[in-house]
Amino acid sequence: MMRKTHGLGPPPSLALNLFDEILNLHLVEKLKFSLPVREITASLHFIVGPGDLYPAVCVASWMNLESKFEAGSKARPFILAKDAFGNNISSTTGDISLFLVHATHVNGFILSDALEVITYMGWDQFGYIVVEFLATTAGSSLLHLEGKNQTLNGSPLPFKVSPRPFEITKCSAEWTYGSNALQIFSNMEVFIYKKDRFSNLVDGFYAFDARVVNKATDLSVPLIDLRLKIAGTGVQLLSFSVSEPGEFELTIFDDKQGGGITDMQNDFTSLLLP
Repeated sequence: MMRKTHGLGPPPSLALNLFDEILNLHLVEKLKFSLPVREITASLHFIVGPGDLYPAVCVASWMNLESKFEAGSKARPFILAKDAFGNNISSTTGDISLFLVHATHVNGFILSDALEVITYMGWDQFGYIVVEFLATTAGSSLLHLEGKNQTLNGSPLPFKVSPRPFEITKCSAEWTYGSNALQIFSNMEVFIYKKDRFSNLVDGFYAFDARVVNKATDLSVPLIDLRLKIAGTGVQLLSFSVSEPGEFELTIFDDKQGGGITDMQNDFTSLLLP
């Protein structure tokens, strides 16, 4: 009888199982390192819209930095609308009805007629609030822009309005002594207030024409000593003497403009006193 003998090492079945396990582990490790690794990142997108209009942060300035105007021309300040945090506000979110505009003289007096007509207030294509008005009162003034009892940043805006050329039909005249009756051979003196169409005084000298007619005879009286001189800003003094007694009518006119001064007391009396 022959005796069975076993070699060194585990039985064949055990060795086979161990080999399979080692092979499987190797394949798993190889597979793990051969697969691409993806990094997953997450981002949250959000939009912050502007808040409500906050007038104290809104910025006021003159369009094209233009702050000098002729009476009757359009002046255009504009407003950069912002919320309380300084964010710009577009025309789709801003309510402009809360803004108020008024003007004062540089000395503080309110100019009720300085803003003759506010012709427009609205948004322009660049997202600014534009205010358009007719500047009519001559002189140096301040434009105040407010909203909800808050003064806009940059307000008040200084501006200056110059008068237009004078118009004879807008001028006025008055007797210097408050009376239109004087002694014969006395100087008759009249202040002429030279004004434009908006009643602004217009400075400078102008050679007005004058005519005196005797009301009793309807004949013109020669004015051989008619004089004109500047008496103040926009004011000229016209003087002459009459060498005969009677009731007269004075007319101050301008042939170039084809009219005369109607805002005056034309009649006067030359008295012959004993």
